Amino acid sequence: MIGETESKPPKILRILSGSTGILMSVVMILFIVGFVLGVNADNISGFQDEGTSEGDDFADAIGIIQILTYVSLLFIVGIITVSVLTMMNKSAWWVLPASIMLLILLFAGTAFYMAQAANAYYDACDSEVYYNCPTQDETMFDQDAMFSGFCGIGGLLIVGIMSLIIRAKSRNSEEKYVSLAIPEDGEVLGSQIAEKDDKKVKVVLVISVIVIILGGLLAYGIGNALMNPVMADSEDDANFVFDVRDAWDSSDGHVMSEDAGDALVVVDMLQGNSERHWEFVSIKIVAETGESYTCEWWQLSRNSGCEFDELDVNEDGYWAVGESLIVYEDSLTNICSGDNGGCEIAVEVNIGSMDGSWEYNSEWYYGYADAAE
Repeated sequence: MIGETESKPPKILRILSGSTGILMSVVMILFIVGFVLGVNADNISGFQDEGTSEGDDFADAIGIIQILTYVSLLFIVGIITVSVLTMMNKSAWWVLPASIMLLILLFAGTAFYMAQAANAYYDACDSEVYYNCPTQDETMFDQDAMFSGFCGIGGLLIVGIMSLIIRAKSRNSEEKYVSLAIPEDGEVLGSQIAEKDDKKVKVVLVISVIVIILGGLLAYGIGNALMNPVMADSEDDANFVFDVRDAWDSSDGHVMSEDAGDALVVVDMLQGNSERHWEFVSIKIVAETGESYTCEWWQLSRNSGCEFDELDVNEDGYWAVGESLIVYEDSLTNICSGDNGGCEIAVEVNIGSMDGSWEYNSEWYYGYADAAE
């Protein structure tokens, strides 16, 4: 045998395989920590705030998805450990690809469960009320977990091919060196071969480190872009214009009382570029006492101190130009009393979307809830 030959997998392939596993893991971690966990948390909060049984069930399902996401993060950390052991030749050739395969199955199961939960929720969507009810079922391939799974599949292909080559070379390595004719200066020749191999290993190791760093930076940039998207609706926001006026008319015998449940102001949409369902509208008001309240559509029963009722001229379930809403105190809160003639009300209009991808906050408008008119 020439010098000290190694019958174990070649160093170069082990380093490439391990670095691929590390790079894949870094990309997954950045995507999950930088995007998925935050989206899941926002969705849990959003669907819980709906106040419906369907929303609560979907929020519970996303909670389970969040737990599985944390489990996948622990699994990814384990794959990084296995990748390092592979580079050090302290792990069998099949351990890394097998670990990646199990992680892919975990992502696939998570994505399948999420798709089933989403379909159960959207099946209750009333197309006569909501303008954006899905027209087709969600699939596991549409879910965030499956995007990580696709990354895992790519890593598995690379690592798997290298592992098969490693296995084949590990079998042939010893036979190859034994069959060589050993000259009298065999030790010198073996030393030269070993020196060349060490140089190749060092080059591959440096390249692997550079690839991991560049890949990690690229993944971080993509993750940061996902976390801070450019809002395409920024120009559209300026197209909304509202007006705030008094809600009382004493000619019909109604006057503002010192109790809760009084109407305060009417908010008119004078200009707008799109229609929004009442459920995605909220009104933030600040009374002259300095107390603030968030008023939701009366059918949501949020008990937040105030609520609003739609003055839906078209009766189509959407707030459009030329239509209004009337803001009330809820049945437990007295925001403005009639004993002092009324009060000034500052109003901010907030509009969102069903999937949480769009949000609009208006400027502050001011009106007076006059008890005498």
